[in-house]
Amino acid sequence: MEPVKLALFDFDGTLIKGDSIVPYIRLAKRLKALPPARFWGIVLRAPLWAMNIISDSAYKSCALGFYAALSPERQLALDKVFVDEYLLPRIFSQGKAALEAKKQEGYHVLLLSASTENYMQHVAEALKVDGLICTTLDKQAKVTENCKGETKVHRLQKYLKENELDVDWDASCAFGDSKSDLPVLHLVGSPIIVNGKKKLIKAAPHLPRVRWQ
Repeated sequence: MEPVKLALFDFDGTLIKGDSIVPYIRLAKRLKALPPARFWGIVLRAPLWAMNIISDSAYKSCALGFYAALSPERQLALDKVFVDEYLLPRIFSQGKAALEAKKQEGYHVLLLSASTENYMQHVAEALKVDGLICTTLDKQAKVTENCKGETKVHRLQKYLKENELDVDWDASCAFGDSKSDLPVLHLVGSPIIVNGKKKLIKAAPHLPRVRWQ
C-alpha cells in the first residue's frame, strides 16, 4: 500500500480561539444540565488547575462530573447544541480553508485534541475528517486518557497500526498552537505554528508561523 500523507490539526487554540471546556460548562449551566452548586465547585477549582496543582485529567473529570447523571438523549442534545451553536461557528476561516484544502489534496486528515470525545466526535463528523484522536471518557464521564503532549503521539501510532496505514512523514504536515503540540509537530516534514503561544515560539523559534482568525 502506498504511504499516506497526514494532515494533523490540533483543535483548541488552533482551529478555534482558546479552550472549549470552559464554554461547554457555561452552556451546561445555562441549559440547567449542570446544578449551580456543582458549577461553583468547578469554578473554585479552576485556579488550582491553572497553577498545575490539579492535573488536566482531574479537572476535566471534575468538570464533567454532572454528565453521567444525564439521560443519553440529554447528553446528545447538550453536545450537539454546543457543537452547532458554539464550536463550528467559531472555527477560524483560514483554519477551515486549510483543512478543506488538505482533504482536496488527498491528505489523510486527523483531528488531535485534548478536548473530550463526547462533543469532539460531532465536530469530527461535521468537518468530515478521516479520523479523530481525543481525550477519552469512561461511563462515569471520568477521563481515561488525556490526549495531550506525548500521549497524542502514542495515540496516533496506535491509530495508524489499527488502520494499517504507512505514512510518508516527510510529506505530512501538522498544525498546533502550544508547547504541548511539539511532539506531534516534530513528527512531520511540514510543522506549522498557528497563533503560537509564547512557550511554543520560545521552544521552536525556527518553525514557520501563521495567524488564523
